[in-house]
Amino acid sequence: MTTVQKHLASLCSRDFVSRVGFVSTPESLRALIRSTPESRALAKDLRTGQLTEDGLSAFLNPLLAGIRKGERFHYEEVLASIAVLLESHPAQFAEEFIKDLEVVKGRLTAATSDQRR
Repeated sequence: MTTVQKHLASLCSRDFVSRVGFVSTPESLRALIRSTPESRALAKDLRTGQLTEDGLSAFLNPLLAGIRKGERFHYEEVLASIAVLLESHPAQFAEEFIKDLEVVKGRLTAATSDQRR
């Protein structure tokens, strides 16, 4: 496992999720995510070109495949962290990820709504 892969995997750790999963507002969550060592390490990986579009896709695709209607998506904090990471990155794939996240958000909202019924 490469250093970048370890940095990405750290977003899925119980430790990371327990530190960011309790925040109640989007603004607070964004600020908290940006301040974490995991986020800073990934930001450096992105700036230096070690974290690539292909590497990010390889990490995210299996997670996104786990979205199931009527079930809680266990990687919401991971998606939020990647969105924060990419929000100011000047690359086409970053813009596309943010747009695609709206589709995922719709799927998550639908799954959550179904759970409440």
